[in-house]
Amino acid sequence: MRHKSPRIGIIVDKLNAGGMQKIAIRQTTALQKSGVDAALVVLRYDPLDKNNFRDMLSGVRVIYLDQRLPRILRISFRFPVFQFFSLFHITYALFLPFVVSYGEFDYWVPHGTYTCFTAITIRLLKGIRFSGFIWDPVHYIMMRIYKHEFPPLLFHFLSAAAVIIDRLICSFSEFILVGGSAHNSYFKKIAPQRIIRRIPPPVIMMNGTQTRKDKSILLSTVWKKGKHPKKLIAIVRNLKNVHFVMSGAWICESERKDYTTMVKKTGLSRQITVTGEISDKNLFDLNRRCLAVLQINDDRGFGLPALEAAACGTTFIIPRGQGVCEYFRNGIDGYFVTEGDINRIVDLIRIFIGDPNLAVTMGKSAQQRVMNFFSWRSTATALINLI
Repeated sequence: MRHKSPRIGIIVDKLNAGGMQKIAIRQTTALQKSGVDAALVVLRYDPLDKNNFRDMLSGVRVIYLDQRLPRILRISFRFPVFQFFSLFHITYALFLPFVVSYGEFDYWVPHGTYTCFTAITIRLLKGIRFSGFIWDPVHYIMMRIYKHEFPPLLFHFLSAAAVIIDRLICSFSEFILVGGSAHNSYFKKIAPQRIIRRIPPPVIMMNGTQTRKDKSILLSTVWKKGKHPKKLIAIVRNLKNVHFVMSGAWICESERKDYTTMVKKTGLSRQITVTGEISDKNLFDLNRRCLAVLQINDDRGFGLPALEAAACGTTFIIPRGQGVCEYFRNGIDGYFVTEGDINRIVDLIRIFIGDPNLAVTMGKSAQQRVMNFFSWRSTATALINLI
């Protein structure tokens, strides 16, 4: 008798631009390529997101769960101060279990802490088990992004609540899924009974390495609170005749306009290009051609820019301590620096500019590491083994 393929749902809250969404799409694709009945399950449909990841979503089955709800139950708004936390993260946890059929899926793999709220209630009401990818715990986000956004007494209450939320998510998740071990000590403290599984993200590999690189440095991320784009201006002022490309969507359009105005006023328009959101294909081309990728902010949970650069045979300069650092070697594949150490970043870029062959050699080494650790098949196998 033929073995029935498991039905796995890879869940994200929205399809807004972000590394988490990109990883979820690639995981769904990896499962489908392995013959698994997999779907990308999106909690909330937003017309503003309809053009995001269009090239990556080709051939991927996408289910928008909230389209099964009456329109009145889809009402939502973002809570003040918070960048992403919205009413639907709470209300959908109450409503969506009733529009998911028994047996529709065998297993969920939600990405992000807020998405896990809905996975918990679906498990309670429909019995669908799940293991959640917790890229950054709620408590870490509160401490890093919002510590100075609230009065001290209120923040003390919110940070304590964040630990409770993290503990709740871990208690319902069969495994705690991570891309790297940066938060493992925290998980072991709040949920010592849970097993942590590291599943590296799949990535598109480039065949070979471009040996003739542009004299440019690429910064690629979703520009939002905590990304510190202003620090780039301090870096560029110390590096004449070096071109910097800032790619990626801006969560707040007014911040993008203010930043481009600042770049013009400082006289650095010829050195800094702000592209805005670009396709995965164009990002692949930028990664392939640039001399190095620079990451200013610490994405502690993983740090996708370095991985995407290495897959294209390009070296990188990134903050140390991120999950992605576990897969590469400092000074051989790329450089790890203390977050905010502008002088060190400037020195390393000068080294690459003065010796482009060094950058190419390190890029080749980084690409080999990607070939050793990251594959679509291993990702699919690791996800299937959760069941």
